[in-house]
Amino acid sequence: MQLVSYAEVRSLFLQAHRPLILTGAGISTDSGIPDYRSPSGAYSRGHRPMTHDEFCSSPAHRQRYWFRSMLGYPSFARASANAGHVAIANMQRTGLISDLVTQNVDGLHQKARVLALSHLQAVALSADAVCNLLSSRSSPLDETCAP
Repeated sequence: MQLVSYAEVRSLFLQAHRPLILTGAGISTDSGIPDYRSPSGAYSRGHRPMTHDEFCSSPAHRQRYWFRSMLGYPSFARASANAGHVAIANMQRTGLISDLVTQNVDGLHQKARVLALSHLQAVALSADAVCNLLSSRSSPLDETCAP
């Protein structure tokens, strides 16, 4: 991999006409949100995400998934947007970028007050709506995942 200097990246960015910004977990690590793929990320410690099929296969799998999510939630809720999130929000407000696409569900782009989120983020937010629906049922862990 060839590294480029800040000056080269800045020059390319300024030459582009309203580029799109794409972010992933790396933008949130300075806010204390762990990533998966770095040398100290969750994958290096043996974490393996649960697949959709596993989640749907048994109430015990869903219970484990939601329990782990509840354990991790407080650190996500306490996290603050960092300089990267704020810089992107400012670039969006000034019209310097065309859009923001993120797979992150940590809410830090929202805390930085971005104007608009990408489709990928909207899909993630719709998962929250499903969770809210399930939590309003008498026994969400017993619900099946079949369409």
